[in-house]
Amino acid sequence: MTDETNGSDDVEEVTKQVASDLQDLEIGDGADMIVRHPISDKPLVDEDGNPWTIRLESSYSDQYERAMHKVQNRRLKKAGRGGRIRIQAEDLEEGTLECLLAVTISWKGIASGGVVLECTPKNVREQYAKHTWLREQVVDFTEDQANFLPPVSKRLSST
Repeated sequence: MTDETNGSDDVEEVTKQVASDLQDLEIGDGADMIVRHPISDKPLVDEDGNPWTIRLESSYSDQYERAMHKVQNRRLKKAGRGGRIRIQAEDLEEGTLECLLAVTISWKGIASGGVVLECTPKNVREQYAKHTWLREQVVDFTEDQANFLPPVSKRLSST
């Protein structure tokens, strides 16, 4: 039977199945973000044609939450000494970098100056600080929870 509002009862049934169990909607152990050119939006690739990828945790992960608490506690401690919180743009950017560093698990293919960079905290911080377009892609990816949920087909098969 067809439903005029969504075109099919099947859509309604899928929605019921997908959300039938909260465990089916738990955030996974990270997801790979394909790095895209900041203007063309095409995937950046290495010499072999493999896309540059960054494996990330969600902005709702324990790692992100711990890093954010550390940043906020530092700000509150600083405010406690003077009674007022005085935050500059650089402080906000540094806090963002700390949180992104905490959720960056690994990367593949990322190169600078003709050299493929190892995924170290120093390199991650430097590249995110230097390339705002890259940092913005990482922020956008980590904030979209759909990137970290199991595929719909997996969620349907578990019900």
